[in-house]
Amino acid sequence: MRSNLLIRRTYIRSSRWLALAAVLMVGSGGPAFSDIRLFAAASTTGPLTEIIAKFRNQTGNTAVPVFAASGSLARQIAYGAPADLFLAAHPRWMNWLASKGLLRGDKRRDIARNCLVLVQPKNATPLPALASTFAEALAKDRIAIGDPNFVPAGEYAVSALRHLGIWAEIATHAARLPSARHVLFLVQRGEVAAGLIYHSDAKDAANIKIAEVIPSKLHDDIVYPFAIIKESHRPVGAEEFFDFLFTDSSLAIFERYGFRSIDEQCPD
Repeated sequence: MRSNLLIRRTYIRSSRWLALAAVLMVGSGGPAFSDIRLFAAASTTGPLTEIIAKFRNQTGNTAVPVFAASGSLARQIAYGAPADLFLAAHPRWMNWLASKGLLRGDKRRDIARNCLVLVQPKNATPLPALASTFAEALAKDRIAIGDPNFVPAGEYAVSALRHLGIWAEIATHAARLPSARHVLFLVQRGEVAAGLIYHSDAKDAANIKIAEVIPSKLHDDIVYPFAIIKESHRPVGAEEFFDFLFTDSSLAIFERYGFRSIDEQCPD
């Protein structure tokens, strides 16, 4: 019961903060109009925070990020939220915005890849492999995943579980959360028996252990596309940050946080 209550509260708090962020972006209390507004997948918080600081030091320009699930951010952009750039954790959401004519077609590139991993609390009793007797061993415990309707990590997770033929058994035990980072948070607190998140979120995270690397053949390639929004209010600044993100030093930061280069596949 305590775990279920915490999960609901976590989801509600995240939804409220995302709504508030969108309001502040368009209100007088939001970023200065001259700031570059960057909507980005929550899983990119670590590397982008470092890159944004480096960008400001080198150029004097400020990029203000809003981090959340890719699906939630894409919908905000479609509804008119003022964004200059969008970095998604799944091509599907970028393609959805492109289909609405909201992106600059000449300024879209894939920047990085990621891998999916199963994690557990650090001192938890190891669970069997997903392809073994995992579903039976989970019993009355819970597994956390991102909400597959909005969170790419959750979409990849459900795809893998379907390919293994265990999603029907797992579904009733799955806590669906508003981002992969929320999944990590619950696993770290020991509120769930396991979670499916990105390798970049799991790398160097406290109080967890990587129990299994999910074969990439079980889900679509985890690719991060980056694009400039067609109605950007800072087109010059947006282009400058777009190009900055593809410099060798920026790409090296992504890899240091556990992402893979766009040319490096995850294990099969």
